[in-house]
Amino acid sequence: MRAGALLLGAALWSSVGCRAQARLPAAAAPEVAGGTWGSWRTLAAEHKVVVTTTGEGNHQRRALRGVIAVERPGSFRLRALGPAGITLFDVLYRDGRTQILGRLADAAGPDSPALLSAVAADLAAAYDLAPRPPERTVSLRGAEVVVEEPERTVRLRAFAKAGHGPAPSRMSIVDRAGRFAVEVEAEGTVLDEALDPALFAP
Repeated sequence: MRAGALLLGAALWSSVGCRAQARLPAAAAPEVAGGTWGSWRTLAAEHKVVVTTTGEGNHQRRALRGVIAVERPGSFRLRALGPAGITLFDVLYRDGRTQILGRLADAAGPDSPALLSAVAADLAAAYDLAPRPPERTVSLRGAEVVVEEPERTVRLRAFAKAGHGPAPSRMSIVDRAGRFAVEVEAEGTVLDEALDPALFAP
């Protein structure tokens, strides 16, 4: 993995991690307008994630922590951390393409390239990133924003005030194609702060 990627991830992790110490005040779910949710352009957050995979008699559950930076219309950078801050994987999504910049896990394990690509597609749907497939729908159902595509359903809930608007503190993903589910707890979320363009450079 490039030293630059490590430095970028460490800087972003430090920034978001400090903000995660304080809980954000609760907020109503955002309106869904123009086929999308929220009017923000950038988002950064710490994620605590539980991935459960099933299928072919195999059941695995794994907990991870990491940091994500999102820039609409079509980019995000996700870095997952292990013990002592070791980078487990570093994923860049840009305009529908997923690039794994670094990965330390076993290729046959729960962080396999196929699974990471599927998770990237799920997060692109969750944050309603481009390119938007024609089958994607975004709707407000009570206190939840629900994003649906043929292969996945994402539920965003427990919204909190994150500066320029509400952001979800909880996210549930069911990936029917990959036969796995993801539960995400987001902390320290900030909307519309300037992000270093180098984060989204391959």
